[in-house]
Amino acid sequence: MLIDIMKPDDEKLECYFQQWLDEIQKSEIMISSNISDYTNNKPYKKIIEFGDAALPFLMTKIAQGYFFLNHTISEITGQNISNIIPVDIQPISQQEISRLWLTWWRGNQATT
Repeated sequence: MLIDIMKPDDEKLECYFQQWLDEIQKSEIMISSNISDYTNNKPYKKIIEFGDAALPFLMTKIAQGYFFLNHTISEITGQNISNIIPVDIQPISQQEISRLWLTWWRGNQATT
């Protein structure tokens, strides 16, 4: 039997993630297409404060479909998604951007 053991940072990140989900599910935010409405809140900022240590957690969440977290990767790594997009790919959705970040992550995991 496998036991899922979360590291202390993962527990804190999960707590902030859940608080962030509560924030972005407010009706005034859910109707917004402005990224700052999703990122200008305390739980989001707490997640960003973890820096590189948050990347494995965030990539897991992005892989689970939480594409609203795409911006966190840029903020933490300083990478701009437009710099890692293959020339022949034009992302048309946040889901596609998530796939590109996950590809980037698999290729750069050893260096972060």
